Amino acid sequence: MKEEDKARKELLGELSDMRRKIADLRESEIELRRAEEALRESEERYRIAIEHSNDGVAIVKGDQHIYVNRKFLDMFGYDRPEEIVGKDVFFSVHPDDREKVIAINRGRQKGDLVPSRYEFKGIRKDGNPIYIEVSATRIVYKGESNTLAYLRDITERRRNEEEMHQARKMQAMGTLAGGIAHDFNNILAAIIGFSERALREIKGDEDPLKRYVELIRKSGMRGRDLVRQILTFSRKTTPRQEPARLGPLVEETSALLRATLPATVQMETLVDTQSDEIFADFSQIQQVLLNLASNGAQSMREKGGILKITVTNVILDEGNPALHPNMTPGEYVALIVSDTGSGMSNEVQERIFDPFFTTKPVGEGIGMGLSVVYGIVQIHKGAITVSSEPGKGSTFSVFFPRARQKEKLPKETPETVPGGTERILFVDDEELLVEMTGSLLEGIGYHVTATTDCREALKIFSENPESFDLVIVDEAMPYMTGSDLAKEMMKLRRDIPVILCTGYSELISEEDVKAMGVKELVLKPLTRQETAEIVRRVLDNRDT
Repeated sequence: MKEEDKARKELLGELSDMRRKIADLRESEIELRRAEEALRESEERYRIAIEHSNDGVAIVKGDQHIYVNRKFLDMFGYDRPEEIVGKDVFFSVHPDDREKVIAINRGRQKGDLVPSRYEFKGIRKDGNPIYIEVSATRIVYKGESNTLAYLRDITERRRNEEEMHQARKMQAMGTLAGGIAHDFNNILAAIIGFSERALREIKGDEDPLKRYVELIRKSGMRGRDLVRQILTFSRKTTPRQEPARLGPLVEETSALLRATLPATVQMETLVDTQSDEIFADFSQIQQVLLNLASNGAQSMREKGGILKITVTNVILDEGNPALHPNMTPGEYVALIVSDTGSGMSNEVQERIFDPFFTTKPVGEGIGMGLSVVYGIVQIHKGAITVSSEPGKGSTFSVFFPRARQKEKLPKETPETVPGGTERILFVDDEELLVEMTGSLLEGIGYHVTATTDCREALKIFSENPESFDLVIVDEAMPYMTGSDLAKEMMKLRRDIPVILCTGYSELISEEDVKAMGVKELVLKPLTRQETAEIVRRVLDNRDT
């Protein structure tokens, strides 16, 4: 009986142990199910986070994508993961950077020391380039070593950085331009002034000296225009802008261009709009067209081709790559110059507007043409873009804000030089300019007192302020600036009209001189006609 009780107890103990083990198993199963559910929830949260990330995410096995998120697809312009997953990882990398990305990716696979963060130029499904910043690391995924990459679109940042870099180069060029402009303009003023005087004294149109002196004058005028273009390009001067139509200017300039093009270059001009009014300094817009057309023709000089110039209307919406930060969305008039010439590589396109950068052989240019174009376009609140491929030609598109004001007809050039008999005090530290301008003004009837010293000029004026009807003074003078001299003279006689001349001054503007009471601020050098007109205008309006 005792043995039966003992066996019963042992059996009951075993049953109790089995119940506990079954309960433990059930509890473990519940915990496992909970863990699986938590894992599924965690994976779902991670998937949602990755799919809604602001960065593109990709998992790469070897050289192939095995996963990409929605942002990655949007970034490169694709609709479905199947368009990318399973494909070579480098197909979305631009050829310019493909070797670099291949080297980094394969180096990481081998365990080499490679950058974990780098930038590359990508290519979208539509063929447009995109700049990418990528952060990549090795991970174990499904038991295998792979690469996890986070990608960010930095195209807009790169564009802003490039524009800032360009602006800094323009500023540096402006400093150089300003440094030489004053002295160079004084030299040009003497060349232009004395050549005009010589032309007036040469008798007879058959005198061979007349032609030579006229060539000297024209060279001086070209030098003046060049300095003004450099100052404009470097944003040191503001062009006089007025509303007028772009189409007629393009047609007029195209007619001049045809005579200069090689016989192998065919030229086509299309003005595809009547709504082509813009605010512009048209001599500078003409310079833009001449530079772009000249470059296009030169790229076709060996094999010939077609140079096409088009004027049309465009609307630049928010987000358009041509819409620079200093521009507003809206209507623009586009000047498009295209050629079928040799084209340019991406590296050349990135530097095409740099000062002194040129692809021409030595002796065929100094690289200022497109830099000047860039500066002129910027100061007209426009933009310029270039599209080119080696061997397939180039297209430059220039966008000017459309104006809605009525067209103004250009003023007719007067046939006579206006003069007078008033008394003028002329002050300039350049003896040549004193002699030349004094002679010019006396030649058209004025009574001139001239000096090269501000201190002497102030002494002369202070002795009898009423003895002068006008003061003309250069701004950059030793001992005292022209504007300071003007202030001292106006203390002695408040109503004395003053013309302030400058070859270049970054520290004074037209608004500044108007505020101090000076009648005119003029940029040297001036022609005889321009000088006479300004003097007469100021004298005629001295009481206003």
